[in-house]
Amino acid sequence: MKVVFALAALCLVGLVAGESALLLAGKSVQNNVLAENQDMIVKYIIFNKGTSAATDVTLEDSNFLPAEYFQITGATKATWASIPAGGNVTHAIVVKPLFTNYFNFSSALVTYTNEDGQQETLTSAPGVMGIISEANFYREFHHQYFEWAFFLLLLFVPIGFPYFQYAASAAGHSKSQ
Repeated sequence: MKVVFALAALCLVGLVAGESALLLAGKSVQNNVLAENQDMIVKYIIFNKGTSAATDVTLEDSNFLPAEYFQITGATKATWASIPAGGNVTHAIVVKPLFTNYFNFSSALVTYTNEDGQQETLTSAPGVMGIISEANFYREFHHQYFEWAFFLLLLFVPIGFPYFQYAASAAGHSKSQ
């Protein structure tokens, strides 16, 4: 009888505990290639898995120091009044890496209030990613239109010049006949 009463009490506690907000948060870098002085998009998604609203939600990411990254748009600290049960919010920032190096993209901190009081959770961490130099980025991923135009111009000399010589000579011989 005590076992049945203990199981019933645990089920009741589980139901009551399931009534509060529970936030799950993710952080991801949207770029396939990270390069120095190129825009890098970081996306945050916060989902409320609980059955009640989370209030006073704050996202704060301290990874992007001004000495290492130039902030283009977005803010590394964002707030929402509430996130309803089953709802989600998305936030994005765009930064430019100022240096070439491997960088550990760690978690951002999410704080919120539910029925149990102030809560904290961390986003997922994308991990260590390499930032390549701007020169390597342009060498591998730039279309190089100028180089191709210059190549075609140089190709004109060995092919175009003999053709025009032949055409002028053939025109001169056809007039004399």
